[in-house]
Amino acid sequence: MKISDVIDRLGVDLVDKDYVHWSREALLSYINDGLSEMALSLPSQFRVVATVQTETGEVTLPPDGIKVLSVQEVEGRPVNYVEMVKLNQLDAAWRGRVGQPSSWTQQEDEERSYSLYPRPATRVSVTHAYSAFMPRQEDDELPVHPAFLPAVVDYALYRAYGKDGQHASEQTKSMSHYHTFNAAIGREAEVKQRHKRERAQRENQR
Repeated sequence: MKISDVIDRLGVDLVDKDYVHWSREALLSYINDGLSEMALSLPSQFRVVATVQTETGEVTLPPDGIKVLSVQEVEGRPVNYVEMVKLNQLDAAWRGRVGQPSSWTQQEDEERSYSLYPRPATRVSVTHAYSAFMPRQEDDELPVHPAFLPAVVDYALYRAYGKDGQHASEQTKSMSHYHTFNAAIGREAEVKQRHKRERAQRENQR
């Protein structure tokens, strides 16, 4: 299914087939925003496998990369993940070791780069998997499994109805679609907690 098909469906759902109130450009923007949020919560749906070259053993994802999911092999040999804290405990001088890489590691707060251990003596090929996202155009294919199409539609409807958020009925519909979207991608508990905190803050401000 192409992105244009999703926009066509939104035109029907919004009873705006001529895109008077919501332009196709605006709906495309909503879809991309929804896909961007999904890429953070459902990285496997945006999985890319690539082989890169490195001489230093330090690898950083390309600009569209979001998060390293796994490092599969170096020069055709499998490698295992090792927590950096554990590696520091076992070998404090690990960054200076040179040889055939057998493991990979990364900083706890770093999701877009990683290090090989030991560091390769020469240039090596590394195959890794990562999640990636770039905004789509109408002619592009929907990048997620068809099972997630309703979630994409729900997010776009949340944004569309939110445009008229000054009307209580539209705001109610908007939030209903947003809750459905978050439930579909497994963020329902997170959203409920945030709303609970926001309510508590409003109460404290009275």
